[in-house]
Amino acid sequence: MADTRVLILVGSLRADSLNRRIAEKLQELAPSGVEIEIAENLHELPFYNEDLDGENVPATPAALRDRRC
Repeated sequence: MADTRVLILVGSLRADSLNRRIAEKLQELAPSGVEIEIAENLHELPFYNEDLDGENVPATPAALRDRRC
């Protein structure tokens, strides 16, 4: 298991996103003991609605929340 885990949220959904390429390079260059993961499927996240935050969180945000370190 890695000593440090980092979850990167890439805000751009564009196919050739510079931010995505930077995140992928960070994965390649991460030192030993550092695990870098890029969050996928962010396009499926709904806008935040506090009324839905609680026991009935939609599946996609719940899955992302479960992956946090």
